Amino acid sequence: MNIEPKSLFEQLQQEFDSIVPPAWLQAIQTDAQALALKELLKKIEKELQKLQVAGKRDFKISFLAGQVCVLLNEKNKAAEYFAEVFSNSESTSDYLSASLINLLKVSLVSESPVAVSSLIDKNRGRFELGLKNLAILSQTISDGLQPEWIVSLFDPAQISSKSVGYLFIQSQKGEIEDLVNFHISKAVRKTANRLLQEAMTLNIAEHDPKMALQFLICMLAYVIVSANNTEEDVIAGLVSVPFRPEFATIFEVETVRASEELVLELGT
Repeated sequence: MNIEPKSLFEQLQQEFDSIVPPAWLQAIQTDAQALALKELLKKIEKELQKLQVAGKRDFKISFLAGQVCVLLNEKNKAAEYFAEVFSNSESTSDYLSASLINLLKVSLVSESPVAVSSLIDKNRGRFELGLKNLAILSQTISDGLQPEWIVSLFDPAQISSKSVGYLFIQSQKGEIEDLVNFHISKAVRKTANRLLQEAMTLNIAEHDPKMALQFLICMLAYVIVSANNTEEDVIAGLVSVPFRPEFATIFEVETVRASEELVLELGT
């Protein structure tokens, strides 16, 4: 059996994965990793220059360069590479989506409200409504993106009480296990599911599908696929969601203490 040689992108991706193993939370842990990533970036940039001279582009390699720059905290350079992916007519939808998310995160961290607003406006209704897209986009909440902005990125024709209700059910059935924060104990995850069930019991999706979608985004961001590493942070996130101004009336909580009591009751 003939084994086809790896493409240039596959070789570079393999080297990247050997430095920073694939994981939900990617971060540089050691100086050795940082040094290795700097060397890899030089190699990637050299290959991109060769492609440019030949009049060619490779959106996957540009995206990989952006990922490396994010880890090295070179945000401006990262934004340039992700913008390159976005401007490439050959870029596939998954790379376009991931590049938009990274551009938003870079703009938020760089405190560029004009850039964020422009990206949101240009991409309204671009995404298909689905739990995985919601979970991935929820990453930007911790960087400052508002839930209603994320909602605006989805096709409004797809947002209904039925479709949002289905997403609530999916979120409790392990449909995004590959994205779940495994720092969360089974007890806390069970409480999170009960809070989702409570929201469904209160007919949040029937009352206002967009509001319900915002609630699910917050739950994904702060609890289910939370970037927080400690259980204490996750529990704090769990308590904070019902007390957010847009949800407090629905859950009838007027104080943080009332929200804590609600979560405690659901957890018993």
